[in-house]
Order: sequence, then C-alpha cells, then structure tokens
Amino acid sequence: MAPNVFGDPITDETLKALPEYANKETITSEDRAQVALNRKLPIPGIPVNVFGYIYNATGHTLKLVYDHDWSGHVDESLSYPQKIENGQWGTFLHIGDYAPGLFMRQSTAAVVYFANNGRIGGFCKWLLAWHSGGFIGENKVFTVFEEPQSVEHDWEAIREKLNDSGQEHTERTPYGFKATVTITPGNTPALIATITLDPPLENA
Repeated sequence: MAPNVFGDPITDETLKALPEYANKETITSEDRAQVALNRKLPIPGIPVNVFGYIYNATGHTLKLVYDHDWSGHVDESLSYPQKIENGQWGTFLHIGDYAPGLFMRQSTAAVVYFANNGRIGGFCKWLLAWHSGGFIGENKVFTVFEEPQSVEHDWEAIREKLNDSGQEHTERTPYGFKATVTITPGNTPALIATITLDPPLENA
C-alpha cells in the first residue's frame, strides 16, 4: 500500500467474513459501498511540526532553564539543547498534538534560556513562545526577557501576549540584550530566533 493511502480495502472477501453477508450469493457494488461507509475512518489530522533554530550571538553561553507546553511536545530525539555556545545554532523539533476540545493538531509552547553578557547585572532569562496549527496563517511568536530570579510564570498571561502577536517579534531589554524571533507560515514552520547584544552590533 502506498504511504499516502490508509485503511483496509473493503472487498468481496471482507463482506463474506461478515455474518450478514456470509450466505449471500451475489455481493453487489451497493453492498461493498455500504460496508465501506459503515467502516469509514476519520480524516487523519494534518501533522504540525515546528522546527526551531536558535542562534547565540551574546558572547557567552545560553543555558536551558525550563520549557512549557500548552499543546504538543518536544521530540525526545531532537529536544531543546541544554547549552548553546556563542556562535552556535541550537535546534529542536516540537510536535503538535490535539488540544482539548479541538479537532486539529497544535504546537503551542515556550522555552526559557539563561543569558549572560559578562557585565555586572547582565543576567536574565530569555523566553520565546510560539503557536502553530489550526488554519494557515495563524502561526505566531513572542519573546520577552525576565529577571533571573523569577521562578514562576503566569503562563496564561504569556499565552495572551502570544495570541496578540504576529509572525515576528523583536524585544530589547535593559539587561543589554536584543532578541528577534520569526516563524514561517504553514503546518511545518521554521521558528528562527537570534539573541545578541543591545545596542546592536553590525549584522545583528
């Protein structure tokens, strides 16, 4: 069977194995069609996969703090990097799941990294959040810097800010950083995030 065809074929042999058709001499097109309708499978959900790319140009190492899922989960084989050194790309894959009460998969999550620019007071937490899934064009991203000692997040407040955002977002902070995050359209979007110093350097 081709990889883009699913479900078991409904043939004469299929019907003959059913009690109501076992003794029927002639199985008609209508019989096969009726059984096919009775066994109709739901349409498979369209996969939603967000490919994340994080570039570190802070002069120091980014360190993973924690992450949060509203819908979906990170792929264990391509999870969030624990550390991203200066000058490195970090990648991850987040897979969309069915949110409660929805019939379409969604990838809606956030990840937080600890950033340091080597200056006194130049420490903070960097959060980036995204949403993909539902109808084309709904992909959104949001980023914010937080105090390093912050422990608990108001995840619903962050979700509301994410809902009000668009496909790109830039954030500057008094901690001395600048972050730019974008997400492409579609159900398999690329999320591209860059964190660097502020004031911006050449090519930032």
